[in-house]
Amino acid sequence: MDTADSLVIKWLEQLTRKVYEWKRSGSIKDKEGIVDKLTSIINEMKYSYLEPDELMQVYFSKLLEAVKKLKDLNLNEKQKIFVDYLIEEAEDLPRKLRLNPSEPYQVFRYRFVDVVSVSKHPSLNLLITVTRDGEGIERTVVTNDLSLKQGEKALIVLLPPKEFNGVWSKGMFVQFGVKKPEEIDIEKLKQLNSYFYLK
Repeated sequence: MDTADSLVIKWLEQLTRKVYEWKRSGSIKDKEGIVDKLTSIINEMKYSYLEPDELMQVYFSKLLEAVKKLKDLNLNEKQKIFVDYLIEEAEDLPRKLRLNPSEPYQVFRYRFVDVVSVSKHPSLNLLITVTRDGEGIERTVVTNDLSLKQGEKALIVLLPPKEFNGVWSKGMFVQFGVKKPEEIDIEKLKQLNSYFYLK
């Protein structure tokens, strides 16, 4: 497997780079070298050229342990929310490696959801929605689609959480009126490719 070009590993690298920037800027103190250890594990994975099963055997538990250790750092609220997302992404690594994505949008996690509540954002021209997926997990999603109504079915993508004047959005709507994979417009998914590169 060409792990150096694996989009799955590149996505983990992108997310970890954000944590590394916190350390470099001094916004977190990392006396134990947790961030460096995590960066090193991802680097080793990138240049291991192992097949997915071997990659999991050698690195998965090490990676997960290192990612979870980030929670030991003195993180602010924004950083904690991001690290929770990074942990979920690391936990999803086995599934993604089996998929062997060929396009960036295929690296993301998606959920089919019902929109269970819709309210106006208190200070922005946006809507705050609560969505519920098939496992009963509820997530807040902030959207600029002001025509959205409670009861809609939709597909959301789980991108890194984003704050909108005090309200955290845990996903982004991709398409409305869909309930199963065959109904998804692939062009809408391809539009997500730009989100692969974190700003």
